[in-house]
Amino acid sequence: LRKTIGGVMGKQAFYIDTDGFYHYALQDRKNLIGGEDFWELPSMKAWFPSYMFLPRDSYAGQLQARLKRIVDALRAARRKGIAVDIVLPPVHVSRRAMFDLLGYQQRFRDWKKALAATVEDAGKGEGARVRAFDFSEVGPVALEMFKRGGPLDRSPYFFEVLHFRPSVGDMIASRVLDRPWPASMPPFGAPLSETTTDARLSADEARVIVWEQRNPELIAKIRAIIASFEKLRPK
Repeated sequence: LRKTIGGVMGKQAFYIDTDGFYHYALQDRKNLIGGEDFWELPSMKAWFPSYMFLPRDSYAGQLQARLKRIVDALRAARRKGIAVDIVLPPVHVSRRAMFDLLGYQQRFRDWKKALAATVEDAGKGEGARVRAFDFSEVGPVALEMFKRGGPLDRSPYFFEVLHFRPSVGDMIASRVLDRPWPASMPPFGAPLSETTTDARLSADEARVIVWEQRNPELIAKIRAIIASFEKLRPK
């Protein structure tokens, strides 16, 4: 609460910590770090945390158990008449590039397909509706460039590579709530069952590669972050 009040009053510097992401429209620019804030995919090492490089590969060992828990939870909700919408949120393409450079592209593909199959399985039979929407594909939102300057001058879609702005939340809500899609909004989001075909997944991965080729300096920085964590990567 103290930090929130300080931020609203323009006295709290723009930063991220274990309590979450703080930034407010009333932020006093003199409190921005260096007067410019983090402008080039801010403090990149902080946005690609060390848990992605853990020596113990818990993903493979726990995936099926976790998917089963999703099925059990969805079926329980449906029996009680509770409709469920699952949303895969967007991230900036630089985050997807890191998955690729780490060798996790195939894993990301397999996980999305497994999740789609899980939702389909949980939705069979009598009960309330269950749907899944995918906003994680590379498109106009994920490709938005970050601009030099304070946070108010940056992308209309992202605060940084992980946290999207309210404008993106509005688009997600419009899609999930089946609202009419304004012509001014870029195409965004689709049912997970549609985005997990092999052709669609391959096309999405290709867009990541194209972005990497067009941003060699930024890719070099991401590679350097990966190298700094090399000792933690699974062997």
